Amino acid sequence: MRPQQHGFTLIELLLVLAIIAALAVAAFIIYPRVQAGRAAQNEADILSAFQASMKGLFTTGDYSKATTAVTAGANMWPQAMWNSPTAPTSVSNEWGGAVTVGPSTAAGATSATTPATYFTVTYAAVPYDVCQKLLPDLIANWGRVAVGTTVVQDTISATTTQYDPSAVATACGSSAQASAGGVTLTLTSN
Repeated sequence: MRPQQHGFTLIELLLVLAIIAALAVAAFIIYPRVQAGRAAQNEADILSAFQASMKGLFTTGDYSKATTAVTAGANMWPQAMWNSPTAPTSVSNEWGGAVTVGPSTAAGATSATTPATYFTVTYAAVPYDVCQKLLPDLIANWGRVAVGTTVVQDTISATTTQYDPSAVATACGSSAQASAGGVTLTLTSN
């Protein structure tokens, strides 16, 4: 009679290792997507609050005095984005890209006229994966949205462009912009 053996068989151990490996691979695939979604939602919230603050500060609708320094000094950006904790004159986004604000035309060009009825926010160095998740949230609030030189929506200028998700994927995934450290978003509102 054979003595009774205790413990796990090799097949059982291999099965447990395979399950652990599958879970680890799934975590490495899902985690970056979750992080990109979190970052996109955070930036969408910041930009939405900023847009509301702009309309509250410039109640006459004349944005000719709107600059990055003015908006930073008026605490319109979270303190974590300031270049200086005491006297902010410029701001950077979560990825270190410059954030600029200025008066503009409906087509997003810099405006030197008074009154300037539009303002533009330029958001640099936005990662590809965040860009794709961020733009659908921005489309609802901003009249003109461009990724690099590609206008993905324009509802306020003479040349209207309807939102096209495939254009967003193409613009956000531009290899030239991705290799330069991310894409630049240009948002125009009135």
